[in-house]
Amino acid sequence: MTTTSALTITLLILGAVLAATARVLARRRPRHQYTATPLCTRGELAFLAHLQAALEPAHFVAPKVRLIDIAQPTHWTGRNAIIQKHIDFVVVEKTTTRPVAAIELNDKSHNRADRIRSDETKRATLASAGIPLHFVKAAARYDAASLRAMLYPAPPQGSAQVEVASRTRH
Repeated sequence: MTTTSALTITLLILGAVLAATARVLARRRPRHQYTATPLCTRGELAFLAHLQAALEPAHFVAPKVRLIDIAQPTHWTGRNAIIQKHIDFVVVEKTTTRPVAAIELNDKSHNRADRIRSDETKRATLASAGIPLHFVKAAARYDAASLRAMLYPAPPQGSAQVEVASRTRH
C-alpha cells in the first residue's frame, strides 16, 4: 500500500467518524432555542398588585391559566373551542385550588371582532362551569375597594342592588 493510499483511507475514516459524531451531537441539542419570558405584561403586573391587595386571606391569584384547566368539557368535542385560550387571572381558594372567579383585563385590543368572539367563548364556558367571569378595563390605576366589591359582592338586601366597579363589563 502506498503512502498516498494510506493517507486517503485515513482521511476517509476520520471524515466518517467526524460526520457520525456531528450527527450524534446534533440529536442531543434541542432543535429550537427558547427564551424565558414573564407571564404578565407590565400592565397586567400592575393590575395583579392591586388585585392581590383586594383578596381575602383564603384566596390567591393565578395568572395566565388555560381555560381548559379550570373548565373541563363534558365531551371531548368541547376541547377544541377552548384548548388554546387562557384567562388573565384566576382567583383560587388556597386550600383546594378551586377557582372562585376569573378576570380578563381588557385593553383596546378586546374591541376587535376576534377578541369579542373569544371573550364570548370564555364567558359561556365559565358560566357553564359556575365560575364568575369579570372584565376589567385596563387603566393606569385601580381601586382595591372596587375590585373587592366586584369579587365579593354583598348579599342582596331587599331590593337594593350592589354597584359593581365601573371598570367591569357585563
